[in-house]
Amino acid sequence: MNFGMSKPKIFDVQTTSFAEILLVILFFLLIFNIDAVEKVTGKIKQITILTEKVTKLEEDLLKKDKKIKELETEIIAWKRKLILVNKENIKLKNENKRIKLQLAKIKKEKDILDKELNKYRTKYGKLDGDDVVNYCRIGKNEIFPVLNIVATNRNFIITPLWDKKRDAKDIRKIPGLNRVNKKITINHGSFKRYFTPTYNWGRKKENNCRFKVQFKVDKSITKASVLDFVISEIDRHFYKIRVK
Repeated sequence: MNFGMSKPKIFDVQTTSFAEILLVILFFLLIFNIDAVEKVTGKIKQITILTEKVTKLEEDLLKKDKKIKELETEIIAWKRKLILVNKENIKLKNENKRIKLQLAKIKKEKDILDKELNKYRTKYGKLDGDDVVNYCRIGKNEIFPVLNIVATNRNFIITPLWDKKRDAKDIRKIPGLNRVNKKITINHGSFKRYFTPTYNWGRKKENNCRFKVQFKVDKSITKASVLDFVISEIDRHFYKIRVK
C-alpha cells in the first residue's frame, strides 16, 4: 500500500521540474526577444532620423540649385552689361583723345593770340572793351614795369627799372615815382604814403592809366594776414606782374 502511494509523488516532482525548466526557457526567450525588439526599435528610430536629415538636405540642395541658377542668370546679364560698358568706355576714350587733341590745338592758337594781344597792349595800352586798366607810360616810351618790388615780412624793397638818363625828365613829373631815384627800403605802413600820389596821377582824365610793376613775395612772409596785406597794397596802386 505504501509502495503504491509513493509513485504519484515521484511523478509530481518530475512534472514540476519540467515545468520549471520550461518557464526558465520561456523567460530567457522573452528577455532575448525584448532586447531584439528594443534593438529593432532603435534602428527604426535611427533610420527615421536619417531619413528626415536626407529629406532636409534634399530640400536644401534644391534651394541651392535654384539660387545657383539665379546667380548664373545674373552673371550672364552682368557680362552683357560689361560688354556694353566696355564698348562705351572705348567710345569715350576715343572721344576724350579727340577732345584733348582739339584742346591742345586751341590752346596753341590761344597762346599765339595772347602773345600778339600782349604785344599790342604793351605798345598801345587798353583795347576797346578790355577790362584791364590802361598801362601808364614814362614819356613816349613803350610800356614796361617801372618798379621791382620785393615784399618782406616788415618792408618793401623797391628798385627803379627805368633808364635814369633817358627818363629822368619825365620821372620828375610823376609824383611818387620821383621819390625813387635809387633802390629804397620802406616799411609796410609807408607804402600808401609813397605811392597814393602815383595812383592819383594815373586817375587823372588826361592819363587814365596805371603803372606796371614787378612783384615778388619774400620767404620771410609766413602769415596769411601779412601776405594779404602786401598783395592788397600793390593791387591798390599798381598793375602787378608776379615774378619768382
